[in-house]
Amino acid sequence: MHRFACGVLLALSAALAAGQPLDRLGAVGDSLTDEYFEADYDYARNWTILLVDERGLTFGPTAAEAGQPGGTWGEPRRTGYEDNWARSGATIDDALATGQHLGVADGAVNRGVSHVVVNIGVNDFIGDAYAEIYDGNWTQAQIDAWITQRTDHLGSIVDTILPTGAGVVLLSLLDPGVAPLTQSLFPDPVAREAAALALAQWRDAIRDLAAVRNLVFLDQFAFGRAVFGTHLAPRTILLVGNVEIDLTAADTPTGADPTAAFVHDFFHPNTVLQAIAATLVSTALNLGFATGIAPLSEEEMLGAAGIPYGGSDTLEGEIGPLSGFVTAFDNIFSDGFETGDTSAWSVTVP
Repeated sequence: MHRFACGVLLALSAALAAGQPLDRLGAVGDSLTDEYFEADYDYARNWTILLVDERGLTFGPTAAEAGQPGGTWGEPRRTGYEDNWARSGATIDDALATGQHLGVADGAVNRGVSHVVVNIGVNDFIGDAYAEIYDGNWTQAQIDAWITQRTDHLGSIVDTILPTGAGVVLLSLLDPGVAPLTQSLFPDPVAREAAALALAQWRDAIRDLAAVRNLVFLDQFAFGRAVFGTHLAPRTILLVGNVEIDLTAADTPTGADPTAAFVHDFFHPNTVLQAIAATLVSTALNLGFATGIAPLSEEEMLGAAGIPYGGSDTLEGEIGPLSGFVTAFDNIFSDGFETGDTSAWSVTVP
């Protein structure tokens, strides 16, 4: 197909998706998106569960709700929401091999999935690149080649979903180096910062992928830097609802310390950070597609973890407005956007 014709079709796909009501969500991802109730840190809730529980959105029924034999969908699925195809431990190539992209595309065609969130790649970075960059083993040319390959494969996921007309939100990656587990294994902050800068380069490539395809882009990397700082100048406390969230701490195996930023595996974000993530996703959907999802208030973010509200809102003062982490590249095709920081909006014509 001619490049211009391909660009027109992608633009028309974005136009059809923009402004449509959110009927059902789909997701491609890894353990940050796979339902936390599938893990041993099920005392916490992640962004998919919170959007269902707190805002009444749907990814479809669980296997038990759908009456599936044994309460499971069968491999490569488990028991969670029908159109949340994320699987703990998945890489981009795992997602392609197990058909996450095909599953959500089928959901868009046959089950009413209107919008899809693509949030995957952290296991690629940890598994392939992190140690090599941390140890100084990779040249810039090797980093460039790795990013190009990973981005091309991520594009294959997106390009399977786009022809269905579903609206797509594409996320860059939160730096895994902020987690206490990663820091215990890779203790040199200078070397961790070098890995983070390579991840920032991949963020730029993912952003370019979103721009060419007129997607909504959510910059989790920039969000993570705002929350945690850099590895050379880290932050240790985040004030949410005027309550201190300890960015260096992990919860207990029973969930007795919900103000810890991480669950007891010292890697996955605990409920309060996931509640912010849920609000980031809803902000992206609102700015990109006028879905009108009420953002979680800071009182609700804390309440989701059973933490009393501290009496005043403080998050925006800590990291700025959440809309600042969203770029709606397809906004030229939409109207009626929710109020937000439109200074980040831009349009790219393929």
